[in-house]
This record gives sequence, structure tokens and C-alpha cells, in this order.
Amino acid sequence: MPTAERLTANGLGIASLLGAAALLLAAPASTPAGAAEPGAAAGKLRGSVRIIGDCTVVGVSAARMRELCGGSGVFRSSLGTARAGYEGRIDVSRRTLRGPERGLLVLRFRSRGTLVLALRGVFIVGPPSEPDRSSGTWRVTRATGTFARRTGSGSYTMVAPVTARLDPPTVLLDPRYVDLLHPSYEYRLRGTFNKGARP
Repeated sequence: MPTAERLTANGLGIASLLGAAALLLAAPASTPAGAAEPGAAAGKLRGSVRIIGDCTVVGVSAARMRELCGGSGVFRSSLGTARAGYEGRIDVSRRTLRGPERGLLVLRFRSRGTLVLALRGVFIVGPPSEPDRSSGTWRVTRATGTFARRTGSGSYTMVAPVTARLDPPTVLLDPRYVDLLHPSYEYRLRGTFNKGARP
């Protein structure tokens, strides 16, 4: 069962995802005595990840459509390479074809530790034959291992190529927007990450 469908079946929304972030984290990695912490003072963070997954429509009303999205990929950044997992929710207005996007991006940097980033932005349905997009802000909400107690925030953009399908036909909201399947979506992040010594 797709990730989004599992969440729906268990009655989980984005609030539950935020509360369950700890379950996604690997055990904190310890830093050997005398070993240097990676990085120096606060620095720039730039990176991107192509999430391979799915978006499932879980609710349609007269005013909006809700999708739950989930998937995984590889995050390549100025901090190094990490395994990435994403869970998010999109609420699209039938009138404006845009709406809020909320999500969690979990980044596992092998033995170095894990970062959990909360994403908040605006999702916009693209014109015919063009991808959907979103943009907003991110911030570190949890960090383990050598990243423990680190902070960070910045901005992001997302591009999602669209494969349209009528499943079911009643989901049709607009000639441009039916039940959309996003087989992949790419997030690009930039901002500042505190890599200095622990307080």
C-alpha cells in the first residue's frame, strides 16, 4: 500500500507526522573522544533531492482537494550525501488551484546523524503540460548524532512533473487538474546551518 494510503488508513495527518518524527530517526551516533566536530561556525546549506514516491488524493470537497505524498531519495548537499524520506500534505483550492504545503524531510547522514526538516510553503498547480510547483521555508526541528543541538533554516523550491489520470472521475476539479500522480518531485534547499561546537 502506498505511503499516503497507509497514513490515511490509520487516520494520520501532518500533525501526527510531526509528532512521530522521532520514530524515523536512527539511533544517535556518538563522536569519539577528541574527534573534531564536522564544520566550523554557521555556514551555508545548499542541496537537492529527487523524491521517488506517490501522491494520493484523500479528500475532495466543494472548496478543495487534499493529497498526501510520500517517498524517498538521495539528498546531495554541502553537508554531504544523505538518505532522504519525505511525508507531506497538500490542500489545493478548487478556485485558485493553489494552497498550503506542509511536510517533513528526514535526512540520514549515515553514522554522522539525522536531521529532520519541517517544510511550510505554497503549492501551485501548473498550466497544462507544465509541472506543479511549490516554494516556502524550512527549519531544523530535530537533530541527532554529530548534528545534535544544531539549528538551521532557509528556503526551498519544489518542481513536480505531472502524470494525469481520472481515478476516480469524480475527482475532476478543473480541466487542468484531475487526480494527479506525482511519480517524482525535486526539492532544492538553501539556507544557513549552525555547524559550530555544541553549547
